[in-house]
Amino acid sequence: GQEPFEAEKNLEAACAASASLTSENDSARVKAERWIEQFAPSILGKEQLAIIALDKKVKASLLLLVLVATSGFVFIDQGLLTQTALRNIEFIDKTGLFRAYGFGACFNLRNMHLSAISGDDKGFAKASSTVETLGEKLSAQHLTNYENIISSNVADYYNNRMISFQKPVWGEWVESSQNYWTYASEYARHMKRCAAVTPSEMADPTMDIAAVSVEKATVSFIYENNHYSFIPTMEEVLVKYEDEVKSFGALADIAVAVITAINCILSLLLSFFVLRTLPDCIKVPPRPPPPKVC
Repeated sequence: GQEPFEAEKNLEAACAASASLTSENDSARVKAERWIEQFAPSILGKEQLAIIALDKKVKASLLLLVLVATSGFVFIDQGLLTQTALRNIEFIDKTGLFRAYGFGACFNLRNMHLSAISGDDKGFAKASSTVETLGEKLSAQHLTNYENIISSNVADYYNNRMISFQKPVWGEWVESSQNYWTYASEYARHMKRCAAVTPSEMADPTMDIAAVSVEKATVSFIYENNHYSFIPTMEEVLVKYEDEVKSFGALADIAVAVITAINCILSLLLSFFVLRTLPDCIKVPPRPPPPKVC
């Protein structure tokens, strides 16, 4: 047999011969692939970096576009719709009841008069309580409206709009004027005071303000001024709040138009930026001119 040392030498020689034979028999494709792998990392290196940078810039621009659009939506939804439009609609809804309070007071004063004549104490108490409740509602809502004035135009109306009305003073009717805030407050106070008139006073046909109690003179005040000044004034107030809603609508239209224009401009700038910064290697080459025909 062969010695161990000679066997190892023979094995190594066989392996080397096999490796040399395999290397010689490699195909041209494998050789080319191995050759390309040596410098593959450097192929289109600058262009690849340029495309990665462009991708980041496009994403940042899209994020800016989304932020602008979202900010506009939040401004319209929270600033205009929730805080302005809904509040104006609420004031229109509640202030529109002021006219109903005035008519309701007159109707229930009539019911008090009829109940007093017929001796219906229960009906008289019910009508009297209704008049007092209407006065309290008018006073409370008027105060709420004043504490939450929605614009300078409405504030000017509350403080500077003078209302003329007839007022019983020492048995005579005297024309007086007050600003809207004071007038509505005083009218509500007179409505509540009407509830203090007694059944015997209401049953008495005497309506001369010089010969009746202050409470019954207040009943005459309501009858005298409800259609003369109160109802027209409440209609004016309602128109003021409706004008605020119209102004809000115009402001909302302007806001939507501005935000839409900004988004369009940003989109166009983004497209222009992408086209200008595309690497030359991925741009479509210009089409060559057609050959001239001789």
